Amino acid sequence: MKTSSLLKEVQRLLNKDNRKDYEIAVAVDTSPSTIYNIRRGHNKNPSVTIVERVYKHLTGKDLEI
Repeated sequence: MKTSSLLKEVQRLLNKDNRKDYEIAVAVDTSPSTIYNIRRGHNKNPSVTIVERVYKHLTGKDLEI
């Protein structure tokens, strides 16, 4: 399965961010393991809702459709 461009962007943003997984997880209301797995590419099909929340948190922008 091909990785979505949004997921790739969120992984890039997470890898640039120096905060710990648990700090981001608290901010977006998910588990640290979810952030860890997205950051490392271990979860190839994460929840779109979580990916959107992480994107918004890291960029400060809503997704434009």
